[in-house]
Amino acid sequence: MLRRDMEGYIDLRRTAGFKFNVQSRLLKSFVAFAAGCGDEFVRADRVVEWAIRAPSSAQRRNRLLTVRRFALHMRAEDSRHEVPASDALGRGQWQRPVPCIYAPNEIRGLMTAAAQMGPAGSIRPLQ
Repeated sequence: MLRRDMEGYIDLRRTAGFKFNVQSRLLKSFVAFAAGCGDEFVRADRVVEWAIRAPSSAQRRNRLLTVRRFALHMRAEDSRHEVPASDALGRGQWQRPVPCIYAPNEIRGLMTAAAQMGPAGSIRPLQ
């Protein structure tokens, strides 16, 4: 039953225009794991158990969120499907890049260099 539901979900996503390649591989892997455990419906604890087998925290989070979206879709049709919490494996560790802040003398140097760009007599240095 879970396999049939997954195939319908993948078909729906692809029909909607999504490539859904990585996600379909992850869902197929999860469904094989869950079916091997005897599950007929998505179980939140099984999703976490499967997700933590990934080698990195980013992959674990991607696994969890991919199956979570599938579970949300399935739960709308059948309340026996459980939806794992989005932060079941912690929050994402996205880090903001360090900004590059130019000093006033560096800005003057950039402006001077830009004004000297060729070809001579063109408006290119002013753009």
